[in-house]
Amino acid sequence: MEALRTGVSALSSFEPEETKGPQTSLEGALRLTAVLPTLVSTFHRLRQGEPPVSPRPELNHASNLLYMM
Repeated sequence: MEALRTGVSALSSFEPEETKGPQTSLEGALRLTAVLPTLVSTFHRLRQGEPPVSPRPELNHASNLLYMM
């Protein structure tokens, strides 16, 4: 959990300064949802001594998570 929390905190540095309002909150939530599988799989692979795998654009959200693991 610590690695996930740290990864999400690091991602906040890439967010626009102005993040007020429901539309910007929704957009931020969608970006976070999109990047979480990459964070989780990268952390898992590095702990296993394996190199990270980049997501494939033709795969859906769940398939990409399984592919990258």
